[in-house]
Amino acid sequence: MERKELVERRRYKRFRVQEGAFAVFGSHVSEVGQIIDISRDGLSFRYIANGDRSNGSSELEIYLVDKSFCLEKVPVKTVWDFEIADQFPSSPITMRRRGVQFGELTQEQIPQLGCFIRNHTKVSEMRHFKGDRRKVYDLDYFLDGGAERRSGKERRA
Repeated sequence: MERKELVERRRYKRFRVQEGAFAVFGSHVSEVGQIIDISRDGLSFRYIANGDRSNGSSELEIYLVDKSFCLEKVPVKTVWDFEIADQFPSSPITMRRRGVQFGELTQEQIPQLGCFIRNHTKVSEMRHFKGDRRKVYDLDYFLDGGAERRSGKERRA
C-alpha cells in the first residue's frame, strides 16, 4: 500500500495561541471556543457542539478572557469542522474543532491581528525550526508571508 505524503497547503505559519484566548462565532453567542492556533490567514478553535452548527461565511470575535484584547467583526469562512475524539466516553458533551479562513480584513483589523499574534502566541516553540534562522526570530517575516527583506543598499538602489 502506498503512503501519501501530507503536503502543507497553508500560505502562512500558524502559531499556537496562549491560554485565555477565545473566539465567538457568528451571532450565536452559544458558539464560543478556545483558540488553538492562528496565522494572518485564519485560525482554529475547539468548542462544545450544541447541535446547531453554522457553516459558510460569517463573522467572529477574538478576545482574551481578561478583556485586554478584543477584535470584532472579523469576516471568516469555515474551511473545516470535525468532531474531536471523545476523551471521556461517558460524557454527553461533544467537542468539535473548526478551522476558519479570514476574509477581507479592514485597515484597522490588520495591525490588531499582528499585535495579537506578537503578544498572545507561543513564538518560542519556533526555536527548533530547521532552516533559515532569521525565520525563527523575525516574526515580521512570517506576518509578511515570508517575503524576503532587502538590505539597505538594495532599498536605496
